[in-house]
Amino acid sequence: MKQIIGQYGKFLLEGMILVILLMLLFVGIRDDAGNQGVPHIVGARLPTGGINYEGYSDFEAYHAESGKTAPKIEFSGGGFETGTVRLSDYIHAVDHAGHDLQIKVVEIIHPDGSDITGTLQPDTEISLDNPGIYSVKVCALDDGGRKTVCTLDIPVNKT
Repeated sequence: MKQIIGQYGKFLLEGMILVILLMLLFVGIRDDAGNQGVPHIVGARLPTGGINYEGYSDFEAYHAESGKTAPKIEFSGGGFETGTVRLSDYIHAVDHAGHDLQIKVVEIIHPDGSDITGTLQPDTEISLDNPGIYSVKVCALDDGGRKTVCTLDIPVNKT
């Protein structure tokens, strides 16, 4: 019983010390400008930047930029014969103003499920050896940072 009372007494003493310290921090300290408590003292020292709600000068620019659409990726080929194909001749990307964008081939999946992206040449030329449906993931990025990623399923027939 003595141990329980001793532990309870220590707990109460620690709790009272904590409350006194918190009271000292939040009420007991005063600076030379008359601010009382640490939060008020720190808040008075922080620089405040006012927001000018009168002139929203950037609203028109924001409105014009937000109206622009993401790039569009188009595939102009119906299907290919087995052999070598330059994908950039058939896959095109345009921005909101109709200007041509460069496409980036992200991934090419062979009909058997294997990734053959590593066989892509720098000029987007690739050898399509087997008939089937190849899955080609392409990406286009415009000057405003808008990005479109599209996956195209391209059928390839025997020659």
